[in-house]
Amino acid sequence: MKKILNFYRLCFFVGFFVFLIGTDLDAERILTHRPHANSQQIQILDKSGNLLSFRKVSSTYYDENEFTWSGGNEKKSSYLTLAVSEGHVR
Repeated sequence: MKKILNFYRLCFFVGFFVFLIGTDLDAERILTHRPHANSQQIQILDKSGNLLSFRKVSSTYYDENEFTWSGGNEKKSSYLTLAVSEGHVR
């Protein structure tokens, strides 16, 4: 239960930070494929060009161009949370 609470706390802070900066994450540069609400896995490239894979934990679908998505890596040591609004990844 504590791990789940910590995960959601982390998702909140990441989401809040992204909301504050209010800019796209240069998605075309770091995402290997355009994310969808039903994507079971999302892969990104880090600054060094290493491929990072995240498996879906949850997502909320609003419509084709608006959804949230959260996932963790295989080791559960890193998490990715993103929101897509009007087709823009935030």
